[in-house]
Amino acid sequence: MTMVMLILQRLKQGGSILSFLTFFVVCTNAHSAPLPLLYGIDGNGTTVNAFDLDAQRVVASYYTGDAFQAESRFALSPDGSLYGQDGSGRAVNVYDLSTRTVAQRYDCVDGCSGLSFGPDGLLYISRGGFWVDAYDPTGFRLLTTYTFDGGIGGSFAMGPDGLLYTWAPDGLHVDAYVLGIPSVVVATYDTGEAINAGSGLTFGPDGHVYGIDGNGAFVIAFSLRENRVVATHLVATYSADGAINSAFNAGSGLVFGTRADIGAPVPLSPWVPVGGAVGAMCLVLWMNRRAKSD
Repeated sequence: MTMVMLILQRLKQGGSILSFLTFFVVCTNAHSAPLPLLYGIDGNGTTVNAFDLDAQRVVASYYTGDAFQAESRFALSPDGSLYGQDGSGRAVNVYDLSTRTVAQRYDCVDGCSGLSFGPDGLLYISRGGFWVDAYDPTGFRLLTTYTFDGGIGGSFAMGPDGLLYTWAPDGLHVDAYVLGIPSVVVATYDTGEAINAGSGLTFGPDGHVYGIDGNGAFVIAFSLRENRVVATHLVATYSADGAINSAFNAGSGLVFGTRADIGAPVPLSPWVPVGGAVGAMCLVLWMNRRAKSD
């Protein structure tokens, strides 16, 4: 019996088309939209790969040559430009994904270790192990410098809540700081050895922190709310001799972009019916719900 016939049958039994549509929209809204593409540099340090975690494959590669460090940290601007450390570690190169060229180069104050865009649209850059500079990305104008008396790791990520998240000295925890009072750790998360200590951290659209494992074979999703690993994504293939061929350097910074960056269709809104399996599941739930109410 087709899905249409099942719907018609249930409607004849007293269900309303409004109840079906309402339930179907709510149900499919629970289905997660595809994750955006994840960007990071490969093991040679010469190519930035865009990886589709859902399809588990590289969907685009950008030869960047010596534009970035082999373990560069990355940040993606709202206009889709990729920011990363240059080979000297004293400047930031801005790479245009559409033209595949370095569009701008900006000198940092006394070098740069990590970088991340904040929810306020500012670009935050760490340096010297004790300072984080906040820049207006328009013209790369330095606005504020924050001092971390106890030191700060080279890799950090600005969270959607405005807190700064970085590795604890033991490499087994991620600490959260409030900018302005950076000597006080406001929260600590036990990542253990799941994520390569000191590797790049980034936030996904689902609110999870993402990083690479020690072998560079998996990207790990860590839930701050649940304080545990919630997903592992294979980003490597294995050769006959057991060698790992990963899309990313194990120490690479990561950053989520959008599928539109490579000209691919933008994902459907989560509430749009996104497949027969999801639609069928929602239909069965609706029919059972109606049957119980009769």
